[in-house]
Amino acid sequence: MVLVLRVPGVPAAGAVLTSAPLPAAACWWRARQYGQPITAADRVTLVRFVSSGVLAGAVVLVFTGVLPDRTPLVAAIALMALLSDAVDGWLARRTGTASAVGARLDMEADAVLYAVLCLHTAPIIGWWVILLGAMRYLFGLASWLRPRLRQDLPPSRIRRPIAALEGIALLVAIVPGVPVWLATAGTAAALSLVLFSFGKDIVALERSGDSSRPPGRKRG
Repeated sequence: MVLVLRVPGVPAAGAVLTSAPLPAAACWWRARQYGQPITAADRVTLVRFVSSGVLAGAVVLVFTGVLPDRTPLVAAIALMALLSDAVDGWLARRTGTASAVGARLDMEADAVLYAVLCLHTAPIIGWWVILLGAMRYLFGLASWLRPRLRQDLPPSRIRRPIAALEGIALLVAIVPGVPVWLATAGTAAALSLVLFSFGKDIVALERSGDSSRPPGRKRG
């Protein structure tokens, strides 16, 4: 993306459009590897990947000084991407096409979108916000190092509401005219909730791993 921006004669808008389909194409290919047809709900999820690609291009334009930190168009694209998160789940249930592959695509789409939004928000409120977008990937790294974290997550009533609040906080932070102190406070609150949610899941998975051990076996 940065290389495209540096090619003489290539407009910034063209660079953004070049980056847009890449995440969706990669995930489309990944879904096809499972041998399952792409459903209508999956297509909505892929739209979120495309939106994330556009936003990633916008982030590069912000970092290179082509765009200001906040623009109405970028905020509108982020809003559309966040709304699609509610649509794909509803559509999957409505059409009876909910699947493990679709749920995985949805989760990865959320992780990519939030990571990109955190990058976009960082110049506004500070680079600490990157931790908010990195939580999903840090948990993945932890599960690679700690096998018991690879178990299925226990049901949770707070996981999705907290994720929704995270998206809202990041959206508000990039809306032009929102005071920086308000954007900072909202995003910090979202980070606190996300840390609590991940901590709760980790404790539950650790306890689940302990309860599956044979009686008399020591923890370690």
